Amino acid sequence: MLENERDISVVGEADNGREAVIRIEQSKPDIVLMDVNLIGLDGITAARLIHEKDPQIKILMLSVLDEDDRILNSMNSGAIGYILKDAEQGEFLRIIRSIYKGDLVKSPYLANLTLNGSSATRKERGEEDGEANLTKREREVLYLLSQGKSNQEIAEKLCLSIETVKSHLQKIYSKINVRNRNEAIVYCLKMRANKPAG
Repeated sequence: MLENERDISVVGEADNGREAVIRIEQSKPDIVLMDVNLIGLDGITAARLIHEKDPQIKILMLSVLDEDDRILNSMNSGAIGYILKDAEQGEFLRIIRSIYKGDLVKSPYLANLTLNGSSATRKERGEEDGEANLTKREREVLYLLSQGKSNQEIAEKLCLSIETVKSHLQKIYSKINVRNRNEAIVYCLKMRANKPAG
């Protein structure tokens, strides 16, 4: 997919984390797409080594929603964020181009972990935790969201309409100061919001 784009050059590939660190040191790419799950040296450790050697290289971790601990560890590895493996092709390319240009990216498939207001940096800035302001219903919606449920699944589980779920999500995002569902999931993991209110 990337090789078919005129403005993107794939300068190297690696089968494992150790090989990735070596090749990246040699080729000095602008962006690295690093799978969380790599044999031998795992992706998070490889990302940390790459970041320590060259902080200018932008690292995007490839992940899935059920890799909770690995996603949290990515927040401290020097990665800019993680992108979901099921991202649509057009959105995947848009994210890569925006990251390259240094733009702030808003996407349902991307959670920025270090540059664009992660829960960790918000806490460091001393911003108020908005979770306490959530209603019981919003907590239930947030809990189901953190389990990787779609809007349709949340609606069915709570006997709500899709539009009502969307409305709840927008209010939740505003209260906990995140911009999309994946940043909300990272927030849940960070705050260990493992159960709904009540």
